[in-house]
Amino acid sequence: MNVDDHTKVIVLPEKHQSFTILSLPFESNSKKVLLSDDQLYELRQIDGNNPYIQDSKKPVIPRLGMSVKSYIFENEIQGQVLSNPNLIASSKYNLIYWLIQITYSNRSKYSSRFITFDDFIDKLSSEYAIVSSLTKIIEEKMPEIFEVINEGGEVFYKLSINKIFQKLNDKVNKLFETLKKNQSFSITTKIKQDLYSDVNNTEIPISILNLSILKYSIDLIFESYLNKDIKQDFIKAHKINFIELDNYCKELKEKKKSLEVIESNMNSIVQTTTKANNSRNSAKTVTKKKTTKKEVKKVAVGKGALDGFFKKA
Repeated sequence: MNVDDHTKVIVLPEKHQSFTILSLPFESNSKKVLLSDDQLYELRQIDGNNPYIQDSKKPVIPRLGMSVKSYIFENEIQGQVLSNPNLIASSKYNLIYWLIQITYSNRSKYSSRFITFDDFIDKLSSEYAIVSSLTKIIEEKMPEIFEVINEGGEVFYKLSINKIFQKLNDKVNKLFETLKKNQSFSITTKIKQDLYSDVNNTEIPISILNLSILKYSIDLIFESYLNKDIKQDFIKAHKINFIELDNYCKELKEKKKSLEVIESNMNSIVQTTTKANNSRNSAKTVTKKKTTKKEVKKVAVGKGALDGFFKKA
């Protein structure tokens, strides 16, 4: 095999044999997609990093800090081990997100009156050359966000903002229910970690937890495929507010900050006390008192004070 560690590995669905690579244009960037048998697949690079898992739990290569990922490829003749390949995974992409994005940004053009499908495609094609490759998929998706009427055997379409918001609401609710029911998911665990208060070890209120999961669900849906304008309009249309969550997070932040100040002061006191004790101990010296014996003078024999009494008669 002619491969090395810089080889790109693309994981493709088994049921398709050939693909067409397309680039879906968005406002500020584009998304690479694969087209096969009227099914779209988005391409995502997998680097092994998961922002919802603590760094201490991520397997990494020693000293380099890179995510651990290696692959073994083999056939009947030879094999190859790639220690750090560029992995690109393909997953089904719902064109409804792109269709919502491009029509909502020009909603006055598509929601003012009913038009035929051909007229709609002509308008899109004048702005996006890619439309000609997606005509069949677009026609299948249009009833999800367009009002549809049939007059004299001809079908007419008009963009419906209500249908768009209802479609997005269904997506958000589905993700919300999935995260709420699966507390072991890494993203749900991260949500609870952010809300947990180690100040008083109290449990997270259910209403706060649900609001936070809802906020994450909205962010994931909209920030992955749509722009901020649609997100803000969606939140406003459904009268969603996160005031209670914001107040809780603000109070939690203040408590944590106060705790950090207390801990910092305690550490400072301990360090100061320790330093003072060490200084006193080093200055303290143990002195031994010296004792001197009084010297006794020796007296010559016969010269002592009592010697006169013991003289021979």
